[in-house]
Amino acid sequence: MVGTTTVLEARNRLSSRALGFLALSLALILVAAACGDSDSISTGGAPAAVSTPSEPPELNGFVAASEVLLNDKRLPFVLLDFNGQSVEGADVEAQLYKLHQNGSLIPVGAAEASFQEILGIERDHEHSDGSDHGHQEVRGIYLLEGVPFTEAGIWEAHLSVSGPNVSGTERAVLTFQVLEQSSTFAIGDTPPASLNPTASDVTDLVEITSLEPIVPELYDLTVADALGVSKPFVVVFSTPAFCTSRTCGPVLDVAIQVRQNYSDRVEFIHIEPWELDKIRNEGRLELTAISLEWRLPSEPWTFVIGSDNRISARWEGLLTPEELSSALDAALQ
Repeated sequence: MVGTTTVLEARNRLSSRALGFLALSLALILVAAACGDSDSISTGGAPAAVSTPSEPPELNGFVAASEVLLNDKRLPFVLLDFNGQSVEGADVEAQLYKLHQNGSLIPVGAAEASFQEILGIERDHEHSDGSDHGHQEVRGIYLLEGVPFTEAGIWEAHLSVSGPNVSGTERAVLTFQVLEQSSTFAIGDTPPASLNPTASDVTDLVEITSLEPIVPELYDLTVADALGVSKPFVVVFSTPAFCTSRTCGPVLDVAIQVRQNYSDRVEFIHIEPWELDKIRNEGRLELTAISLEWRLPSEPWTFVIGSDNRISARWEGLLTPEELSSALDAALQ
């Protein structure tokens, strides 16, 4: 069936699919840059193009988002060595460039990236021998912040990587497209009044969530309900048990941890992006009607909606507790 795949296939193909997607995207956007008119990639009066190192990079860099928007000031990315091992906790300096139609790079600015380690909730895990101990999911991501992407088009970030887990100074390059519009709902938009399944629709919450242990309060309200309360709320699309990007568990854990400080002022809603009955009974991934209604290009996603019923913040993939808390503080002002 179109739009579906087995869970096993999805997980086995995760790395190759991501690399293939990036390679194909890069090829397509470079063709667009070469064939488009002069207005498609504007220099905006920037300084003259500069020469950049021609040697191949020592590390692979990948943008950890399916879309980067005009005027975004946050670029999440990961670093891998050529054995496919994650390079974490390094010191990263970035030089940002805008690609001109003639193929030259226009310098835009410089910034430092920070590595953010994101801790999941510790959960008890029982082994086959009957022993029981805690497991805590840990993920990490680099964040490049502070330099706005002021023009749509093709950009590059040239990274100098040093410090822990790196031999000397190694280089990596991020190539990405800055879009004028999002495929899903953007900041300032009013989200759909979705009728996501809640506790009142099922006899057991396991029917509508793969979260363990279940937090019942995440399934009290529909989005339509929350839009009628005139109170900020958070919507998290994630699937802890069946995530194809391997970040859904920590993303929902971040929301659960932050909720402890805001539960009296902010509503929190968790929505599974995949049809759970299809995964559990047929072993295939199929987006829910709610995911399609929100036009999600990937998962997980986190949205903050203010008391004015407009989206005030959003993140694709991993986010930190500090980022979510800061957005909620702003929404409550």
